[in-house]
Amino acid sequence: MLRINHAVLHGFELEIGECDISQREIDLEVKQTKSYVTRSVRRILANAESKHGQFAESSSFKDELVHYFAGQREFLDVSADIALSFYDVLHKSEDLDACDLLVVDFVDTGDMKIKQQVSNDIDSLVVPKTEDAYDSEGSRGFALLLLPRRQAFIHDVRNMEGQAYNDIVRHDSTLPNPSQKIDTYAVVKGSNLDIDFHDVERVVMGKKSYIIPEVLLKCSSIASSKEVVTTVTKLVEDVAQEYGLEPAVAAAKAKSYVIEQASAARDVTPAEVGQAVFAQSSPDAAQRYEHEATTELLPERVSVAKSTAKRLAKNHRIRTDTGIEISFPSEYAGSSEFISFERGDDGKIFIEIKNIGSIENR
Repeated sequence: MLRINHAVLHGFELEIGECDISQREIDLEVKQTKSYVTRSVRRILANAESKHGQFAESSSFKDELVHYFAGQREFLDVSADIALSFYDVLHKSEDLDACDLLVVDFVDTGDMKIKQQVSNDIDSLVVPKTEDAYDSEGSRGFALLLLPRRQAFIHDVRNMEGQAYNDIVRHDSTLPNPSQKIDTYAVVKGSNLDIDFHDVERVVMGKKSYIIPEVLLKCSSIASSKEVVTTVTKLVEDVAQEYGLEPAVAAAKAKSYVIEQASAARDVTPAEVGQAVFAQSSPDAAQRYEHEATTELLPERVSVAKSTAKRLAKNHRIRTDTGIEISFPSEYAGSSEFISFERGDDGKIFIEIKNIGSIENR
């Protein structure tokens, strides 16, 4: 669960060159507003495509956040400085669409238990009314979300010469739905200043750049959980193919390794995937994988949340050249109890599905 401490929305009118700095925080007492902020932050926290980073020593943004987390700066002041820096970069880019910057100070309580039930309403539980509502303080974070404004057509009731009628009106200030993906954001963890972020390439003063890591935060850029899982899965497939092993089984074993590590709250180490997949079947393939893994620009280790691992690696899907598609739990690849793959003398593959109690049409 998330507890929102502070939230503010600053407006960027890039086409006319104005930056509207808010002098008050968002009213989180309004249920719909609080829900929008909470759901938006929760969505970026769960995004497996978030890259990871560390601040450079020269980052002024880092110094500002250190002072803020230490209680030496006020939320509105820090958020205003960030908004002005963001605007200064965006208005120099060729991306001149109107957008808003949502800045949020939050606490992620994770799976911590609530000491007392505040209300039966789910939105009331998101932001407890007492500081001691949780059995622990949780993890504090600072989030920046760039919200592009959309054009939308809305229903409008009008009156002309005493006659009421319904009309269609274009509205140019619609914010993205909280269920939509946000492509530009950053989250800084208060405990260690680790960064999760996502950005898109923009042209700023004629030069292609990523403004979050390169300009605003000045931080490193490490592959996301999704990129790591995708890369190691493709790598084991290629090695398995080279050594005459079944790529589908190898890929599923790689995903199973990711699930096991995440479930035990251990980091995923890309270099170790080869041993987990090939050690028993082909030590040469394991060695080959380790060699190939060193050529990939992958982090030495990456933390993958259990929920993220399940989304990325719980199931493995294959499609045969005959058009048959099969999806099965990745963990089944390590045993022939439920599914097995055999290759005949003619090179054809036999897939056997075992121990089936019933079959459903899907």
